[in-house]
Amino acid sequence: DLGPPPYRFGDKVRKIVRGGALAPYVTVAFGGQRRRSTVGDGPDEAGHYVFNESVPFPLSDMEATPQTLAFEVRDHRRVRRLDLDDPVIGTASVAGDQLDSPEVQVLDLLDGSGVARGRLRVRLCWARERAA
Repeated sequence: DLGPPPYRFGDKVRKIVRGGALAPYVTVAFGGQRRRSTVGDGPDEAGHYVFNESVPFPLSDMEATPQTLAFEVRDHRRVRRLDLDDPVIGTASVAGDQLDSPEVQVLDLLDGSGVARGRLRVRLCWARERAA
């Protein structure tokens, strides 16, 4: 249930080659670190893309966690201009005080204008490294 990103040069070629299908991936940023998923599988019969990936961020026990976990869903483009990155479908974030919830969280993906572009389902967990 992802909406298309804003139109960009080269989209007509993409529609011809790939039938206009999205190729979404997720970037996750936390504590000055950034990770990227692979391109999601899908869409399935319900129109959902599935990433099903774990994204580890190493943290020490001494670090406070009031930081925000930021998500950005982008549409991968095989052909792009050097001055433009893959277009953003939508962004979402989880505040530090919500990071301890083990339940699946459904985040609204918003574009730069605040318009809903889809939803992202995430499950967060803290896995502490054990001392040897």
